Parts: sequence; structure tokens; C-alpha cells
Amino acid sequence: MSSSPPPYFETLHDSAGHGQPPIVHARSLPAATGAFTAVSKHGDATLRLTAQHDNIDLPVYDIAGVVAGTIELTKTDHIVTVEVKVDGHLRLIETGEDGHSDTTLVSETTVLWAAEGKDSESVCPSVLPFSVTLPPTFEADGETHALPPTYSVERSGIPGFSATVEYSISAIIHKHPSILHPASLLHSGNTTVSTPFIYNPRTRPVHPVPPSLKYADGGFIDDLEWQRHESVIKSSLGADGVQDIVARLHLPARGIFCASEPIPFHLTIECDASSLAAFQQFAPTTGNSGNTGATQVRLMRQSRMHIRNPRNPDAKTDMWRDDYIGEGTFTLVGNSPTSVSYSGEIKRAAVEVTSFKSRGLMVQDFIALSVTPSSANPPIVGMREAVQVWLTTDAQ
Repeated sequence: MSSSPPPYFETLHDSAGHGQPPIVHARSLPAATGAFTAVSKHGDATLRLTAQHDNIDLPVYDIAGVVAGTIELTKTDHIVTVEVKVDGHLRLIETGEDGHSDTTLVSETTVLWAAEGKDSESVCPSVLPFSVTLPPTFEADGETHALPPTYSVERSGIPGFSATVEYSISAIIHKHPSILHPASLLHSGNTTVSTPFIYNPRTRPVHPVPPSLKYADGGFIDDLEWQRHESVIKSSLGADGVQDIVARLHLPARGIFCASEPIPFHLTIECDASSLAAFQQFAPTTGNSGNTGATQVRLMRQSRMHIRNPRNPDAKTDMWRDDYIGEGTFTLVGNSPTSVSYSGEIKRAAVEVTSFKSRGLMVQDFIALSVTPSSANPPIVGMREAVQVWLTTDAQ
């Protein structure tokens, strides 16, 4: 795979104007009062995780979250030690090649109880409480990285890739080998009960989304809280009477949005009268039924993987996958002989995880303006332009 971004990313725009967007951790929510339980194969051990919501598929933890609960045992004799272990891994695999990596994000083991000695008659308690705080960062290659959220993405085909960030917690009960049945000596003699969990740091914007821009004849009035991104829709070679067309996409300047709320935008198309008439067949579809026109504004997620091939350590593979996770709707605001203007919004993003960058894996979000003529011999050339934005889990 090429080490360059897709061709329509020749110019990436940082809508916030800086590398580190003003995002803060979300406000604390009232503690959940439910519990999540996992039971061992033979039912002799239960892992109970507290401070969870009812009827969840997996337990969920925020940044620096406390993984707390109890280990409950139905048989407590002959136990040597009881441990709780939290694991986290970032696994990258290049399909069709030898490139792969497995980075340990978290590996913490806590001994909750241990017999006093080999011949000790001490009895393990039937209920053992525990509490483990997740680290906010991890170390790799001499650098400190933020602990990434639970995530999984795959690009099928060859070349292709898969990337997985996963976390789990396990309760491990060790028994004295002397009490094991001879057949069980082939195994560890341990009882293990474990469950994956979801790590998803909650964030929110510092500032709210600004009020909509005001429209005047010919376009929208610039405002410091909005940033204008200008691009050119080229005329096709040999298209009589059609000149290049200017597209002005206005987005909130800070470029930070809650993933569960609409993202506003404004768009003005400007050119001479004959070119504007030629463009009308490719104009956005207005209304709330969904935009099926040739001109679209969408929220796009790019998952990008960097990995080294062990057979050639100097070569670094760069692969990505693009997914549209939000569609824009348009409302006609005004027009003139040489321009047409729309206001719109991108509906709720179909994601739970926000953008992040970790060792060899980067997930970024963009607002993409695209014009894709579908007719034969169109008078204009297709265009796509992307503006980087940041999503948060919570509202301001």
C-alpha cells in the first residue's frame, strides 16, 4: 500500500488551526448502582464488577477508571492464591504480509489473598473485594502515549489489515497441586473467570457551537467563529461556456463537535451565470429525506495503520480505511445570478469512539465536501476536499 494519503487528501485542513484541540474530560456522572457478573465454567467462582449500569453487554470504564468489585467463591478449601489481573493490548496485523505487532497497554496483577505457607490450614475468604485503577497512559519505544479506547477495524482483501484495541479483567484462583485429580495435573489447576471490558474516555468541547452565519446577497457574511474553506471545481476539458466554479464551505472555526449532536455547515457555490446553470444538475438535494445529489457534505472517519515488516525493518507499511459516519442535509437559503447558497447539518455520527492516536494506529475524523458527476461527459470534474475535525463523547 502506498505511504501517501488518498489523492483527495492532497491538502488537509486543520479546522481548529492548531494541533491540540481544546477538548476536556467530561463532567462526572452519578455513579451507576448495578453490577456486571461473569461466572467460571464450573460455577465455583464469580467475578462481580460494581458501579455498572443494568442490562449492559460489557462493563464500561472512563479515563483513569476504577475497576472494582468482588470475587465470590463457592469452594474455598485448598486455595493457594487468588489474583485479579487487568490486561490491555493493541494488535496490528497486515493481511497477506508478515507485518504485525502486539503492544501491551496494561498488565497489572494484584494478589488478593495468599495462603501463609505450604502446609498452612488458613482458609480463603469466600468473598474478596478488589479495586484497580486504570492508568491514563502507557509506555512504548521510550514514549508515553494516551491509553487508547476499545476499538476494532478491518480492511478486507490483500493488502489489508486488522487493528484491535481490547481490554479484559480476570480472576485467577490457584489450588494446591496435591489435591488435584491425576488427570488435572496435565493442566494448571487454576480456575479462571474473565470478561472483556470497554474503555472509552469521555470528553466534551470547551465551547458551544456558534450561531449560524447570516446570509446576504451572494453568500454568507464571514464571522470569526466560523472558518471558510475554499476549493475549486474544475471545468471539464472542452466544456463550452463552463468556467471553474468556486465552492465555499463554512464550518465552526474550533472544529470540535459532540458525536451525538448535529454539525452545522454553510455552502456557497459561485461562478458566472452559464457555469452556474451547468452546475444545477449536480446541486445538492434539499430537504430531510437524505441527500442523494452529486454534491455532498459528509462526516468521514479514516482509520490508518502504520506497521513495520520484520523481513524488511526499514520498510513501513501505511494502510487506511475510510468510512462515512454521518450524512449532511441541505436547505436552500438564497441565490443570485452567479451564486447559490445552502445551510445544512450533518446528523448524529454513527460512532461511540472518538478520534485517537496510538502506537501504529491513528483514527481521525473529517468533514468531506465532494462533487461526483455521474453523467456521461459532464461539464465539470469531480472534487473532494476534507477538513479535519474532532468529535467528543459528550456535549458542552
